[in-house]
Amino acid sequence: MGRKIFHSILPFVAVIILCALALQFFGMMEVRLGPLDLEFRMRWSSQGETRLVLPPVGEVKASTHRLPVTFSLRLNRIDHDLLQAEIERSDQPTDYLENLVPGLRRVFIMFLVHLLLLGMLTGVLTGMIFWGWKEYRRWALSLLVGLVFTASVLGGVALGFDQSAFDNPRYEGMLEGAPWLLDLLDKGLAQLDILGRKMEVVAGNLNRLFSQVDQLDSLAADGALKVIHVSDIHNNPAAFDFLTRVSEGFGADLIIDT
Repeated sequence: MGRKIFHSILPFVAVIILCALALQFFGMMEVRLGPLDLEFRMRWSSQGETRLVLPPVGEVKASTHRLPVTFSLRLNRIDHDLLQAEIERSDQPTDYLENLVPGLRRVFIMFLVHLLLLGMLTGVLTGMIFWGWKEYRRWALSLLVGLVFTASVLGGVALGFDQSAFDNPRYEGMLEGAPWLLDLLDKGLAQLDILGRKMEVVAGNLNRLFSQVDQLDSLAADGALKVIHVSDIHNNPAAFDFLTRVSEGFGADLIIDT
């Protein structure tokens, strides 16, 4: 009795195992989205992750779900000429990039359908191997098992998917410096208004200083050598303008830059 039950469930266990292997080795799809050549891939892994792969600069990873499955989106190539042409035809470059998002969703749905069809095909082929070419009902049953298994995996990922995980992603490769750079940009933008006000004050003070220099009389006695000593001007045009006014105001004979 036990042996009979074992032989009856063995094909369905085989369907599940072969479906898992098929998803591992064939769960990928390459697609063209405008000027972008993209590759979607599903792999079994030790933890649930979603990855954005940008060769050769690195990867962005986030622990978005619990099932031990990794979904990755890889940017294989950018057609720069086509991208430039499409951006030039667009009224706003930002609008063009936003319009890519719906297309990205569509191709991702196509990838999920591809995975479901892969599970169904694996189920049919497994049924043929175990039951022969004429057992159509058992083919349909093994197809259903493959479909249910694949849909369960995808559904489990979807139900536990946490999009907010990308608020604190992990970076690999040259992108490891991205958090520091983004933080620097964020702080820089926050201080931009303060910096602008301080530059206005500096510019006003320089203008008043130049006006006062223009009114200076020579401080040295006639016939004395008048020398201006400056340092660290680093080829700054403002420094040359300032020195010209100072030297004329004091009647300098010599400027020494160290």
